[in-house]
Amino acid sequence: ITLTNLISWQLKEPVFREAGNIINFTETNFDVFMQEFFSCLSSGSSFIVPQASTKRDAVSLARYIVKNNIHKIFLPFIALTYLLEELTNNYNKIPLRYIITAGEQLSINQEIKNFFNKYSDAQLYNHYGPSEAHVVTSYTLSKDVNRWDYLPSIGAPISNTQIYILDQYNKPQPTGVPGELHIAGDGLARGYLNRLELTQEKFIPNPFDPGARMYKSGDLARWLADGNIEYLGRIDTQVKIRGFRIELGEIEAQLNQYPEIKHSVVVVQGKEVNKQLIAFYRAKDSREDNIINLLNEDLRAYLQQTLPEYMLPVAFVSLETIPLTPNGKVNRRVLEQMDVSVESSQAYLAPRNDTEKLLVEIWSQVLDLEPENIGVNDNFFDLGGHSLLAVQLMAKINKEFKQSLRLATLFTASNIAALAQLIISKKEVSFDILVPIQTKGNKPPIFAMPGAGGNVLSLQPLSYALGDKQPFYGLEAIGLDGKTSPLDSVEKTAKANITVLKSIQTTGPYRLIGYSYGAKVAYEMASLLLAQGESLHSVILLDTSAFSVQENVPDDVEILYNACDASAKYFNKEMKFTLAQLQQVPASQRIDHIINLLINDGIDASKEQFTAFYNVYKNNFICHINYTPQPLSEKVNIALYRSLEKEEVFKSLDHDYGWNQLLVNKISIYDVPGDHTSMVSIQHIEELAEKINHYYAGLVN
Repeated sequence: ITLTNLISWQLKEPVFREAGNIINFTETNFDVFMQEFFSCLSSGSSFIVPQASTKRDAVSLARYIVKNNIHKIFLPFIALTYLLEELTNNYNKIPLRYIITAGEQLSINQEIKNFFNKYSDAQLYNHYGPSEAHVVTSYTLSKDVNRWDYLPSIGAPISNTQIYILDQYNKPQPTGVPGELHIAGDGLARGYLNRLELTQEKFIPNPFDPGARMYKSGDLARWLADGNIEYLGRIDTQVKIRGFRIELGEIEAQLNQYPEIKHSVVVVQGKEVNKQLIAFYRAKDSREDNIINLLNEDLRAYLQQTLPEYMLPVAFVSLETIPLTPNGKVNRRVLEQMDVSVESSQAYLAPRNDTEKLLVEIWSQVLDLEPENIGVNDNFFDLGGHSLLAVQLMAKINKEFKQSLRLATLFTASNIAALAQLIISKKEVSFDILVPIQTKGNKPPIFAMPGAGGNVLSLQPLSYALGDKQPFYGLEAIGLDGKTSPLDSVEKTAKANITVLKSIQTTGPYRLIGYSYGAKVAYEMASLLLAQGESLHSVILLDTSAFSVQENVPDDVEILYNACDASAKYFNKEMKFTLAQLQQVPASQRIDHIINLLINDGIDASKEQFTAFYNVYKNNFICHINYTPQPLSEKVNIALYRSLEKEEVFKSLDHDYGWNQLLVNKISIYDVPGDHTSMVSIQHIEELAEKINHYYAGLVN
């Protein structure tokens, strides 16, 4: 039925009715072959089959087309670009009149424009359709090349085919609003052979036609005002890197518009926390004997104009040609397995002394990069570093150089040259609790308070997820330097924070965010700022209750165990001993015992740094339990973000976790994925940031 419906529609279209020579480009096991072959038979055309080697080479294919008077061809976008470039540059007259592209998103590059400007008799068609339904939409591009969109529409449904663009609840989306494209009608396949479960998942009941089915394509699309459809990419090819969902096609679309790039492909290499975006491109002037390498810093700067930091590739690789499958589609598997050296966006500067050389070696181990690809001006985060790797990096640096540099040092000395200078000088590093995590952008700054551990590096994923146009400052706990005593109350911490906060923003309205213990600090800061006559834009509380949920303060060994658990999580590790086992160790030996266990687990633990961390954690934990927040006398925009996987102590609380009894106006409440720890980790941070941005957008500035 699928094929019959397709051929019936084709017989009504001039492009398919006209007899001539049709070339076979695709393999016989590819669904486009059916269209090639049967459109040929139904129109009385000749089906010309070249050798496989001819189809794989644009020069040979162009020569074959001209020699055999081919008037119609079906081929994917990248193969189309190669062919049209060859025909434009080396032939003054060609027989091709009908060019149909499908299988990949069509983007109009200069090569395509040059061809159709030179050969105005040729016509370009953009088809869309998965194998489960074959062709279901068609779009004929106008003769006026200058009016073509960069990403042309995929057109409107063909005969006896229905297209629905639906939201997650299978409700139709209005014109202009993206949704998942669903297909119904005579062209729909029955399902997958011997795969009942998959068939039931993808071929679902059609709520708009009782008794019929529709196919969930997994493609994002939206209706245009003229009744055509705009294709927006695959849902299931979105990748997730360090918590951020990324649409690779969005990066490619921007990179393809760079003046000196012909086309590009972006893939993910690496596993788990070491996943990285790699961009492959073909430069416009590249030839077999002269591959043009564009400057990485220029490409990165170009993408930074339109894309957030987390969507920027860590490497840009110039290729002679983009590898293709036998059917002419981009062979992403080859690119995913290609060995790539990650380079910095900075001009390379080799290490100049022994300290810089040793730092390069440490960075090489942590980032899994070749030492010769790391220059002393390279930014740790630009090379693919993130919060988990930063913990490992600073632990190795402190161990090797017998230093006590804080994790927050990476925000103020993020390259090897700056770190080496700190190490060589052996000067006391000034302890500033205000840490500039992200300073770019002209939005009002956010001031964020971390949990009981006091380390602002835990806030970096949230800062990145909120975007590179949102200034974001972390207020680190006093005492992490191991030299200063931690403050012994929430009130004192809030007062100290306000003092340094005003060095950045002298007057309100202020934006405050606090996580866990830090949420209590944020609330107290709000109370103190109001008492000073300042205004507040908003206070965001991340997974904390208004009043203590613990009846008694835990003893020292339990707090030590919790601190160790928190420390291990910074290294993406799980503890391999229990509280009961730790209780059996004499009190005077417990920290040494823990350090040995962490070292045996591959963690570069330092007794001095762990002791400082533990003292801060213990102090803040007790402050957290003992703090009694006071009611606010004014209306303040306050939002509570709760983790969906609630800890036992939260399950018995009221919906608002007790905050409404302190507020003049009710608190806004949002639920986010994850548990108390993972909700602010790279695993779920994008969902949290999306809800925070939504909340901000609804407030009056």
